[in-house]
Amino acid sequence: MRLVVEDPAEPSVTWDDADAHLELDGDETRKVAVEGMIGTAWEHLNGPDGWLGRSLGEQVVDYWRDGFYQGDIPLPLGPVQEILSIRYRHASTGIWTTLPADQYEQRGDVVGSAFGTPTQRAWPSVASIAEPVHIQYRAGFKKLPNPIRSAILLMVADLWENPGTTSDAGASAAVAVPMSLTVQNLLDPRYRRYVIE
Repeated sequence: MRLVVEDPAEPSVTWDDADAHLELDGDETRKVAVEGMIGTAWEHLNGPDGWLGRSLGEQVVDYWRDGFYQGDIPLPLGPVQEILSIRYRHASTGIWTTLPADQYEQRGDVVGSAFGTPTQRAWPSVASIAEPVHIQYRAGFKKLPNPIRSAILLMVADLWENPGTTSDAGASAAVAVPMSLTVQNLLDPRYRRYVIE
């Protein structure tokens, strides 16, 4: 399985949100630092390597997998808004083939064979090579849910109050980010995703 996010979404939590939450009274001298902390919290939660296992903002996801297998296919990084295409390497020719849209259907964060079609019980046969199936879809929240927004602001506040907890507030998600019990309770289990291949 391989996931690539095209043009990752920018944080929808803004300087103005954090300014109000931290009660900084619009002090622009702190804006760069606070925006770095917002980015750190966002990256810690967002995307394939994020703690939530979700797309927080709207973005296109390319998902390569080793086959269709049987039944429905859970799509990582939901919420899934729409399937853009499903392509596969044809079993006999090895040529990339686009599956017609009327032969599959989205059901929430899964895609399955459309009922009443020849593929209802079986997906097409694919070539015996690595990652012969490519599903491209649009994922992410159109409007960030309030619990996630609140959790990010609480994480920013923790970073602001305890700047020594990370080595660089503008660093990537690999840096340890404080997640209080309140933050975890806001996010898990409702928003945290566990996708099993």
